[in-house]
Amino acid sequence: GEGLYNVSVSLTSSNEIISHTLAVTSADILDFQPRDGLICGNTLVNITGFGFIDNNITCHFGFRTSTATFVNSSIIQCLSPPAPVPFLIQVPFLVYIGSSSLHSQVAQIYSFDAPPVILDFSPKVGIEDGGTRLVIVGLNLRETQRLSCKFGSKVVPGSMVEGSDNSMSCTAPSSPVGFVDLWVSLNAEPGEFFAARSRFYFYSHPQATSFGPSAGPYDGGTVVTMDFVFLPYSTTMSCKFGNIQVKADWETYQSAICSSPPYKVDQ
Repeated sequence: GEGLYNVSVSLTSSNEIISHTLAVTSADILDFQPRDGLICGNTLVNITGFGFIDNNITCHFGFRTSTATFVNSSIIQCLSPPAPVPFLIQVPFLVYIGSSSLHSQVAQIYSFDAPPVILDFSPKVGIEDGGTRLVIVGLNLRETQRLSCKFGSKVVPGSMVEGSDNSMSCTAPSSPVGFVDLWVSLNAEPGEFFAARSRFYFYSHPQATSFGPSAGPYDGGTVVTMDFVFLPYSTTMSCKFGNIQVKADWETYQSAICSSPPYKVDQ
């Protein structure tokens, strides 16, 4: 059966007895997360599986070893060591109980990453309802299982832009109106998110506070200015005069203009 067994070996010629504790287990690793961490180390890796026993458990990141913590028979935790070299590198990830390496049902590869850097992102504003798609340009970005963005305290999944090695995208969640910090992470672990220098703004649905002039000639062409508390930039805005819709032009974050159409009796 499974457990710890004390094994003694007698050497007849010297009458010396050598004792050793042997761990017998049918433990298996089902998963470990995250599978990526910073090159400086200290990422908490959670190993899930079954049959774990508390006996000299170690995690091996390539040729570097970390002492593991036994949580229970299905969870082991360990902190990643610093990377062997100061750039992105993939290493074998192995877990030992005593001198026995555990079998894993997932690929046993761990990646050390340089910290991601946000150089720019667009757009810098989005509706409070969420759904705005951002494209983020940066350094040290790559596709991972848990590539993520964080808007304030809300974490959402991200993905690399197809065909790009320095751009990722994510969709803004819903949020109260106002500015929030924007962060990215390769593994979505607390403490491993990195912020942009500028902030993202959530705005409410645009509402006009005033407009003018309120009258113009029948043949149209009157430039009407509309004022807003906040108006996001858009190239697809329009005004509607009765049943006639005309193109509007964004002027500032507080105003837009459009020209009145010729008046028709049936409009």
